[in-house]
Amino acid sequence: MPTTWKKSLPSVSGETKNFWDAALRGKYLLQKCKKCNKFQTHYRAFCCHCWSHDLQDIEASGGGKVWT
Repeated sequence: MPTTWKKSLPSVSGETKNFWDAALRGKYLLQKCKKCNKFQTHYRAFCCHCWSHDLQDIEASGGGKVWT
C-alpha cells in the first residue's frame, strides 16, 4: 500500500526546480559543470568547484550508492 508523505516538503526555487520535477518522475539528477567537468549533488546556480554558471543536468544511472 502506498504511503502518503505527511511532513513538509522542501521549498522549490528557480535553481532547484529541474531537480524536484525530475524527482516527481522518479529520476535523480546531478549537476555537471561544463567548464571543469566536475559533478555536484547539491543543486546550486553555480559550480562549487570553479564558480562557473555553465551547468547541465545529468540523470543518474541508478547504479551507485547514496550515502547520507
